[in-house]
Amino acid sequence: MAAQVCPNIVIELSSLMPHHCAEVVAQVEASRLMAGSDLPESIEAELGKIFTLDLTAEARRAILWDTPCRVFGL
Repeated sequence: MAAQVCPNIVIELSSLMPHHCAEVVAQVEASRLMAGSDLPESIEAELGKIFTLDLTAEARRAILWDTPCRVFGL
């Protein structure tokens, strides 16, 4: 809800279940979403959530690359 009204909020999707990720992607533009993990053991599952979503190539790139690069100043 907050991300819909506050343009400076970026959502990191790893704490969400796959069906919740789909709901967020439907409500928040990909340029304000990113994927991550704090455990090397879970990176496959976290990336798998992104790759199973119905996304354009541009949206997937935004979530996996563009948004994190912007947030972390890379």
